[in-house]
Amino acid sequence: MDTNLNEQLAAWIATGGNRLGQIQIEQSDEATFALTHVDDIDQPRDSLILLSDLAAMRAWTRSNEAGDLRPLKTSPDLRPGWLVLAGDIVALREALECLYPGMVAAYFRHLAGRAAPVSLRETLERQTGMYRFARSISDAGAESLVEQVCQNQRCLKRVLWTLTAADAWSCFSKQKTSSETPEGEMPLLCLEPCFLIVAGARLTAKREHEATEKATS
Repeated sequence: MDTNLNEQLAAWIATGGNRLGQIQIEQSDEATFALTHVDDIDQPRDSLILLSDLAAMRAWTRSNEAGDLRPLKTSPDLRPGWLVLAGDIVALREALECLYPGMVAAYFRHLAGRAAPVSLRETLERQTGMYRFARSISDAGAESLVEQVCQNQRCLKRVLWTLTAADAWSCFSKQKTSSETPEGEMPLLCLEPCFLIVAGARLTAKREHEATEKATS
């Protein structure tokens, strides 16, 4: 576990940081932290299910309240009703890493200017095998795909990557593409397209190709 990141996380909490996605962080003393769902802030702790280890946390976050699989850890359907206790900053970061993998590190890299977003076109150019076809997706197809996959109802991340190095998205609000958040909240930052976008780009490109062939045949 990166000691520097632990120190940065501790400093963030010391200056009032207390929220990450759907997680509320409370500090009872300098070395003890309690994590709950934001919807459970006012619930008595003894009414919540104690998730005592990382395995229990992973099991809890695997599905939503309807029992459906959550393909993204950052989807806005994290089940409420739980409590996680962390005895020190190391345990706290381990818990946050389990609930939102990579998000703490991404935030502090961004603050330090060491997190250059990777555009969709650059990401697709890296693809090999059957995913190489994703490179041919049109700009309009990419815009439609990204709007569908990355909307707030599906993912809480802020989309910092763009279509190309010079072309931003027109389908999102300014908030969705900004790292700015209310005081005390750490944003969930998306620095490059995820597997859902790459897979979706391949399917979209295939449909576009088939439509073109049909129109010209």
